[in-house]
This record gives sequence, structure tokens and C-alpha cells, in this order.
Amino acid sequence: MNDNPVGTNVVIEVGSVIRETRNSLITVGEIKKRAKGDCRELLKEIKENSRYLWLALDGHISLAEAIAELSSEVYDRLSSEGLDFNLVQKRKISKKYKLKGTALEYWQGKNTEALVVNIYDKISDIKHVLPLAENSTKIRLRVRAINIQKRIVLLLRHIRDG
Repeated sequence: MNDNPVGTNVVIEVGSVIRETRNSLITVGEIKKRAKGDCRELLKEIKENSRYLWLALDGHISLAEAIAELSSEVYDRLSSEGLDFNLVQKRKISKKYKLKGTALEYWQGKNTEALVVNIYDKISDIKHVLPLAENSTKIRLRVRAINIQKRIVLLLRHIRDG
């Protein structure tokens, strides 16, 4: 007589598939939870960058000091991990904002990821240009800082208004 009937092998295999599936579902849940935490961390970094820019634009600190403090550490980490920045806000940027005729009009109808990436591209750019700007009258750091700040405000309104 056969000590290992065929039915037992099937039950063992089905049990192992169910166990693997359950583990996968837990992993998906953990991924979603982690993505929420990552989005919060990114928003915290964006708000902190915004604070430095406001301090400089209001004249409380120098623009060079503010630029030196701008951070992209969280963004760089999440970008390298492949986070979908649209998780910050899934909807496209609303056309309800009164942006017609402004430099921000371009962003209406765009997704959140495009705006987040652009903000950090601008931050990277201003950090790289800072040493060159000290000896140039043609590089307008204040205008660049204002433009970054405008984009950050648009992003924060977009997230708030969901």
C-alpha cells in the first residue's frame, strides 16, 4: 500500500499556496502603509523647504543660507526606491485655481508626480547655481526661489483640497 496518497500531496501544495498568498497580502498591506508614511515624510521635507524659502523671501535670513538648508534627502531616497509620487494626491491638479495668465497655469491638469519632480529639479538647480550666482548679475536667485515657493504652495493647496 502507498503511504503517500496523491490527495495528501495536493492538500500540502494547496496549503503552501494559501500560505504564500496570505504572506503576499500582508506584504501588500505593509507596502501601502509604508507608502503612506513615505508620503508624509516627503510632505514634511517639502514644508521644511518652504519654511526656509519664506524666511529668506521675507528677509529674516539670507537667500544663500536658505538655499544651503534646502533638502532633497527624502525625495532622493523615495525616488531611488521607485515611489509613485502620485500617491501623495491621486487627482490631477485642479483647474479651479485662478492660475490663468500666470506661470503656474501650465500645471493645471497635470499629475502630482510631475509637480513634485519639478519642485525638486528646481531645488537641485538652485543649489548647483548658488556658487556661480555670487559672481554673476545675470543669475537671479530670488526669482528662482520665488518660483520654487509658488510651486510648493500650489502642491500644498492641491493636496489640501484633494
